[in-house]
Amino acid sequence: MLLGRLGAVATSAVDALHAALQDGQPSLRVRAADVLLARLVAVKQVVELEQRLAALEAELAELREARDEGEDRAAAA
Repeated sequence: MLLGRLGAVATSAVDALHAALQDGQPSLRVRAADVLLARLVAVKQVVELEQRLAALEAELAELREARDEGEDRAAAA
């Protein structure tokens, strides 16, 4: 429920920033653009970290599987 509310508020916030980009005051447009670009950089960093973490988790799973197979072979010998 909280995530749904946060999502709705985030959508409203983005809409407000988008409207500010269309405002007649240059200072307001620049500030809105600055906020949006800063958030985009943060989102990009999070996505990159998620991808790196997923790759590391996959590699760890492969290493564990190889280790377990080796232990099974050693126990069977």
